[in-house]
Amino acid sequence: MRQKGVFALERKGIDLSSHNGIVDWKRVSGIDFAILRTGYGWENWENQTDKQFHANKWGADTYGIPTGCYHYSYAASVDDARREAEFLSYIIRGYTFQYPVALDLEDKAQRNLSRQQLTDIALAFCEEMERGGWFPAIYANLDWVRNRLDMNRLKKYTLWLAQYNDHLSYPDCGMWQYTSTGRVPGVSGAVDRDLAFYDYPSIIRQEGKNGLIPPGGGYLLLDTKEYFLPPGGIYDVKATLYGAPYSSLKVYSSRDGIASVTKLDNQKYRVRGLREGVCYIIFEVFADGRKRTHASVKITVQNGVVPHGTSNSARSIF
Repeated sequence: MRQKGVFALERKGIDLSSHNGIVDWKRVSGIDFAILRTGYGWENWENQTDKQFHANKWGADTYGIPTGCYHYSYAASVDDARREAEFLSYIIRGYTFQYPVALDLEDKAQRNLSRQQLTDIALAFCEEMERGGWFPAIYANLDWVRNRLDMNRLKKYTLWLAQYNDHLSYPDCGMWQYTSTGRVPGVSGAVDRDLAFYDYPSIIRQEGKNGLIPPGGGYLLLDTKEYFLPPGGIYDVKATLYGAPYSSLKVYSSRDGIASVTKLDNQKYRVRGLREGVCYIIFEVFADGRKRTHASVKITVQNGVVPHGTSNSARSIF
């Protein structure tokens, strides 16, 4: 038996679905990660996508909270499991996740399946997701883990165990959902609370899964090193980001009284000269909850100057 607070590494998290309503991500605090429901089943992709998934993913990314996700399963066969994996892959296309991508096995429609059938379903899902470059996991409660799944066949994959207790009775899990009555600022009412016992952001990044790039494989490239312009002049800087979502990019002026910067789209940022002086337009990349790299463009605002600049080809690696 193990208690909360005695593991070498414990990262605190929550898991959310549309049942938790609209989350005020600006207020969310006291957690290290969030696991987001993507949807359920596979029969009707439009109607069975979780209504809050995309909003929750955007909010967590915007405020620097690492995420994983889970898909609620109705699968009664291996073919169903593969269809659910296909549906999930469609929902999460283009996103990156720092925590596992899990199949939620708990539905009453699955309770009469044999241990072999349920294990086959879990394996089929994990193998399909793994082939797609994702880091799969299985969510199940203690009864299912002990009596309904063959964990020897599933030991390759992360187990996210549901056991509502102060003690963990099955230590061979990577994540533990320990209550459904937690409280977190920004989330209305009760919310599931979780602990992660491994450094999943580092593990998943090292393996190049979930859209993450191994260390040294990501970069930020600005097309300009330096630019001169008069007050009132404008110039567009192009930023190319590889290995992290553009939502992880923070851009600002070091002296916003001299030059301002406005986002036009994911790659274009408009600089406007305001008054004479020198400043820097700073680009910072945040991933896995911390700053990974940065780069800047030197801006000189000068009366009567003919606009001109110096191009850049140096990448900032992370």
